[in-house]
Amino acid sequence: DDTAAAMRRWLWCAPDGTYYNRRAGAGGGVPSGTDGWVRRVTYSNYTALYARVATAGQAAAMITRYLGAPAHLLSAGGVRSLSPADAAYSDAPTIEPASNWRGPVWPIANWLVGVGLVRYGARRLAAAVAARLAGTLLADLDATGVAA
Repeated sequence: DDTAAAMRRWLWCAPDGTYYNRRAGAGGGVPSGTDGWVRRVTYSNYTALYARVATAGQAAAMITRYLGAPAHLLSAGGVRSLSPADAAYSDAPTIEPASNWRGPVWPIANWLVGVGLVRYGARRLAAAVAARLAGTLLADLDATGVAA
């Protein structure tokens, strides 16, 4: 459809092998003097998988380079909200403006990513993400006494 085609045209960054957000300039175009990319490796890049926008080749590149890589999004607790390679990443247990999107694992984001993985045939990685997230949630329930 037209929306998917537009996303492939404007949001896919071939050199980086991922979908990014872009900044719009005056009149909706890319700001002059910049390529407009918001180069952040975040779970939101993977909504393209959930929405079935990515081509098979794009999905494979994204999964291999970022999503399945512990140096980027895959953590012991599931998929991070932001890659630890990003300067804004923080795993400090604090609540301050925007701290929730600087690296913590979010269940809903992991669900979106997991569905996207299944849609592109990466069932093993989807199962690994689900298992890691479940372990994180169960450990939290045990630690807080809620599961008792």
